[in-house]
Amino acid sequence: MVFNNQYRLKWEKSADYVKVLMAPILENKEEIFVYIQSYYRAFMKSLPPEKFPTFEIGGEQ
Repeated sequence: MVFNNQYRLKWEKSADYVKVLMAPILENKEEIFVYIQSYYRAFMKSLPPEKFPTFEIGGEQ
């Protein structure tokens, strides 16, 4: 639906949208946790940006 030149999703379908968005997060929650933990540790050690971990969606790290 378009409103004020913005595309908006119907709120009646919000549960369906949440399922679609949450499924990949839950399937990869451990990998996401390890990435966030590694990023935090690199940040706290003041490492240069090229030493920070990367997280690639749909591919190998």
